[in-house]
Amino acid sequence: MLKDLLKEGGLYTLANLLTKGVSLLLIPFYTAYFTTGDYGIIDVISVFGAMLTTVVSLQLNQGMGRYVAESEVSSLNKKKYASTAILVVALLYISVALLIISFPIQIINFLSTDEVQIPKQTFIYSIWATFLSAMFYFLGVYMRFLRMVKAFSILSFSFSLLNILAMLYFILIKDMGIDGIYVSSIIVSPIAILTSLYFLRKNLILFIGKIEFKNIFRYSAPLVPASIAYLLMNTIDRLYIKELMSFESVGVYGIAFKFSTLITIVLTGFTMAMNPITYQNYGDVKYKQELSRMLGYFIGLGSFGYLTLSLFSLETLMVFTNPEYYEAAKVMPILYLSVIVTGMGMFSPGINIAKKTGIGALIIIGAAIINLILNYFFIIWFDLFGAALSTLIAVIVFYITYFIVAQKYYHVNLNFNKYIFLILLNFSFVVIGSYILKFNFTLNLIIKIVFVLLYGTTVYFRIFKKINEKNF
Repeated sequence: MLKDLLKEGGLYTLANLLTKGVSLLLIPFYTAYFTTGDYGIIDVISVFGAMLTTVVSLQLNQGMGRYVAESEVSSLNKKKYASTAILVVALLYISVALLIISFPIQIINFLSTDEVQIPKQTFIYSIWATFLSAMFYFLGVYMRFLRMVKAFSILSFSFSLLNILAMLYFILIKDMGIDGIYVSSIIVSPIAILTSLYFLRKNLILFIGKIEFKNIFRYSAPLVPASIAYLLMNTIDRLYIKELMSFESVGVYGIAFKFSTLITIVLTGFTMAMNPITYQNYGDVKYKQELSRMLGYFIGLGSFGYLTLSLFSLETLMVFTNPEYYEAAKVMPILYLSVIVTGMGMFSPGINIAKKTGIGALIIIGAAIINLILNYFFIIWFDLFGAALSTLIAVIVFYITYFIVAQKYYHVNLNFNKYIFLILLNFSFVVIGSYILKFNFTLNLIIKIVFVLLYGTTVYFRIFKKINEKNF
């Protein structure tokens, strides 16, 4: 099982690196071509699009995945479940997109500020791009739960590469500005959707089943408010920044958030692989032992990556952006940590295994409310740093609560006590290297490198050298 996770998770991570990683390489282009205000508009539209698809999809992708991954479900029934979910979501996406573009002004006014108005044409382009991309993602979920790892990885990379090439063409050659981002997706996404359907042709039928929809929706329904709350917990900071500060500040914060996707890329890859494996193997007693070992790898590699990225936040911005964005360095370590804590959820599968999605929804809604309140006051008091800090606090509250509840349904011996020293050491190095060091650039750089080497050595001896020992 661990080998399957490393193999499939590695392939997904590689695919993510080749897709989202390539997008990250475009950050110098974004920061050179677009102002912080432009990037703020892009970020706000992105947040709105994510919220929109979260609601409209009814989270049927999660219900579909839960039933498709079950080994007891027959091949024909898997086709029925998947076909029902895909056709229903396609109809929902088309209907809502047509409704929104018929009455766009109210939403545009809500997303805009007195100083910056989002152009109507840009907004309409973004709606079609959002739903088309979401449909491609939905089909990708089915491919993942069928464990079509190679096909999914190749298709994801091809889609990303074509999208980037088209975007560069429309922005640089056609001089379409922000519109070029969305027009490229409108053109490329249908090609990706048709290609996905070709790969899935033997696993789909023209069918919408009442029973199948009822079962999927029963599982997914509680996840709709949960997903909205989760999304709010991770995006409300930018909406508050827009209202309490400016689009320019959203742009700076958005760049910091963009770099945090470096960690998200890796975590997403292994989460994508782990979910199907968990649903297929949770009844095996050995799987709980495997989860404990996986946690050791996660903390070792994750904390090392977090330390390295955090310590060199400013240097990263100096390489990829311009001085207009350097302020993002102070929030990057906080955002990195939020992503790491979020990733810990993959080691607490009890709530999903027991199909207690309603309980999970309540937990995430509670955390989102905490973030909603803290963001308002923290941004007023601490500006961008306060936005990142409030999100981190909410994420920590969410994970601790989620872990405690999940353990009641599927207990896994995740002994966190053995990692306390590493966590404290990591935290100390990050605080000193990111916020306290005030020497010249060269000396600061040397000290940071020493911190990384010392921590890497400590991780090796305290985790990886013991990973196969019986007492680990």
